[in-house]
Amino acid sequence: MKPVWRAISLAAGVAGATLLGTAVGIAARRSLRAQRRHPIAEEPPAREFTVSADDGVPLSVEEIAPTDGGSPDLTVVLVHGYTLDRRSWIFQRESLPRLADPRVRLVRYDQRGHGRSGRSTRAHSTLDQLGRDLDAVLRVVAPDEPVVLVGHSMGGMTIMALAEHRPELFGDPSRGTAGTLPRAPARATSLEAQARNQPRTIGAAPVLGVALVGTSAGEIGRRGLPRPVLSRYNPFTLGLAKLTGWQPGLVERAHRMTGHLTWGAVRALSFGDRKIDPERVDLVHQMIEGTSVQAISDFLATLATHHRYRALAALRRCEVLVIGGDADQITTFSHSEAIAAELPDSQLVRVPGAGHMVAMERPELVDGYLAAFLTRCAAANRQPREWRADDDTGSTERGA
Repeated sequence: MKPVWRAISLAAGVAGATLLGTAVGIAARRSLRAQRRHPIAEEPPAREFTVSADDGVPLSVEEIAPTDGGSPDLTVVLVHGYTLDRRSWIFQRESLPRLADPRVRLVRYDQRGHGRSGRSTRAHSTLDQLGRDLDAVLRVVAPDEPVVLVGHSMGGMTIMALAEHRPELFGDPSRGTAGTLPRAPARATSLEAQARNQPRTIGAAPVLGVALVGTSAGEIGRRGLPRPVLSRYNPFTLGLAKLTGWQPGLVERAHRMTGHLTWGAVRALSFGDRKIDPERVDLVHQMIEGTSVQAISDFLATLATHHRYRALAALRRCEVLVIGGDADQITTFSHSEAIAAELPDSQLVRVPGAGHMVAMERPELVDGYLAAFLTRCAAANRQPREWRADDDTGSTERGA
């Protein structure tokens, strides 16, 4: 199969295969149900609440406290990618709260149109809006504590949109340092109450660090997915958008009935290792199946026009970690290299053989780099580091 058609399968939520395979899919899916592997173990219960975006869309948020019950040093917010949901961070959800130094309070949320969050209008299915959604989440979960943001794919683009919208959140622009905040105090009120009562005028705490995983600052069509696939003028994309507007029920039923036909494509496009644990492929497949075709269609245009290299300047005041798999077919490793080139003090990590879902494919390695990165963020919070905007020493690249 040619790369362009493989890309179309994922970029459109494999809707093309869905629509073409409806008749065959009904019988095949019945057989699949009897053979389906057990999915990855269910995640333990956590505190869940809702944050309202500035246009009223409800965002489903989850908080996981440090495992040892101590006061957190950092709040880490995980932001997932396109057609996924917060379960894409399943391994980090388990490992990061177990850290003893620094202690981490973990926050995950579902982006609008994904997972348990509310659906969006097409006009608000943009990266600009996703950046404002992240801002709304931060205002509730971290109004006065040190924050670290970790974004995968579209989640990384969301962080860039926030940096474009509110660059003052990143580090301390007045001093050119990462800024310092006291250790987060024990919380006397529930996050649910804060979500209901938080004043909309309060500002979020400074962002001490940003980790960008398998993402891009722009020009997706030049490296990775062909631009025509993501263009609003692509006849396939335009036809899908019109069909979901005219007959959304028909498209959704076809999407659900034949989703299994794309399991192999999900594995090929999400993971570099063909021998990857099938349960991990199952989870990615379930997340894609759980995303409405309307949302898949609506977000294509904003991905096509994403170009936020200038927004990266705000991140120079933070600790930055850039991770990419060198077998990523969606946002190729050259995207990670381009981001690191704009951030001279960042750490660039190449993960050999890993695909787009690098944090699921190589969780032990990724978690190790994240743990070291969070240690640096905590140290920067205690002893501010001077950042040199004119530093030309280049990024650090370490193989794994």
